[in-house]
Amino acid sequence: MADGGSAPDGRQQAVAELMGVVGGEIAAVLPGVAADRTAALARSLVATVQGHCAFALYNTFRFLGETQPEAAALVRVREALAAAV
Repeated sequence: MADGGSAPDGRQQAVAELMGVVGGEIAAVLPGVAADRTAALARSLVATVQGHCAFALYNTFRFLGETQPEAAALVRVREALAAAV
């Protein structure tokens, strides 16, 4: 949380479940990657996509000239997955 405290239990559980889903998808695509690297990559990819969503939501991408934020997020994810091999 922004104040340094812990997130409510429900939020912690939801985030853990999301990371489990993303980590499972990464493991399916990159079966040779160690679990700790898969977890780190999942955290990073979720943060990357969340940033793209925030920029799209607040029209920041529009100001920057990005007209396809979803496509841009997918490119970043694919690049990260390719680099993890």
